[in-house]
Amino acid sequence: MYATRLSRRLLHLIPICILALLMAACSSATYSSSSDAHTSATTGQNTGTGASADASSGTGASAEANAGPGSSADADAGPGASADASAGTGASAEANAGPGASADANAGPGASADANAGGNSTMLSVKFACSSTKDGIQVSDTQAKVCVKTSPGANLRLEMRFCEGSLDPSRALQGTVKADANGFYQWIWKPQADCNGQSIWSYKATVRAELNGHKATAEAAKANP
Repeated sequence: MYATRLSRRLLHLIPICILALLMAACSSATYSSSSDAHTSATTGQNTGTGASADASSGTGASAEANAGPGSSADADAGPGASADASAGTGASAEANAGPGASADANAGPGASADANAGGNSTMLSVKFACSSTKDGIQVSDTQAKVCVKTSPGANLRLEMRFCEGSLDPSRALQGTVKADANGFYQWIWKPQADCNGQSIWSYKATVRAELNGHKATAEAAKANP
């Protein structure tokens, strides 16, 4: 009789144990899924006054942190991702992004903002182009025009050689100039060409760009028949 009662009690406990095991398995799977998604989804964090927000994400993901007045926001994103940090009055915002990514930090009054983007975001390039790459250099006996496109604020120097290969000493080509907010600059001048009194039959243009320690050079040459 006692054994029969014990067996019945054990039979009642079996469904409860199975249910408990199923709940534990579901909880573990949800946590694992959430952790895996951390490397490919957006990570966001928002906090109120006097608190700090810190968001970090892995490769191909974005990190965003927003903090209220008197607090700090810090966002760190991996390669190929973007980092965005925003902080309120009297706070600091810092965003750090990996190679090939963008960083954006915004801080309110009395605060500081620091954005650092790595990898390809710091590369400098320069090319000859006015309205297109086909019209970047236009030369005649009475006027020469050279346009370049590069990073905004880049320092530029142009060297022009005509015919026999001597540098054009024109005043318009002396010294260093700076690209505008769109990364554009153009030189227009009357060439002083060493072509032995003949029409200009060839030229070689070299433009050198420099910005924050990075350098880039573009060259183009043409010989008229």
